[in-house]
Amino acid sequence: MLSPSPGETGAITAEWVITLPALVMVAALLTSGLGAGVAMQRLQAKASDYARVLSLGGDPSGLPGGSPQGSMELSYPPELVCVRLSDELDTGLWALSPLPLEASACALDTAVRPAADFPSDE
Repeated sequence: MLSPSPGETGAITAEWVITLPALVMVAALLTSGLGAGVAMQRLQAKASDYARVLSLGGDPSGLPGGSPQGSMELSYPPELVCVRLSDELDTGLWALSPLPLEASACALDTAVRPAADFPSDE
């Protein structure tokens, strides 16, 4: 096997110097995107929980996770309780440009249904 010519020494090192920062950046972007997806899923689950508790006449402040950090809007379409939560993702790389998140959920408002609509135990 011939040894590399003097002009080719360090070629692998130069390739790694160019490739490694790009790989680190891609990994950071993928991690940030995954974090945003998890934050959105948590906000959606919280909106669903709030809507369900409110539809049963409960107080959502007793739920795990407490009150929403962003804003909460309630609406009452016919026979429904709807909750819309808004928050901002501003951690990690998102601190440079915060990402607004919104989630909404509705639940059947059991308080407006007549008692005749519920199944009887008899």
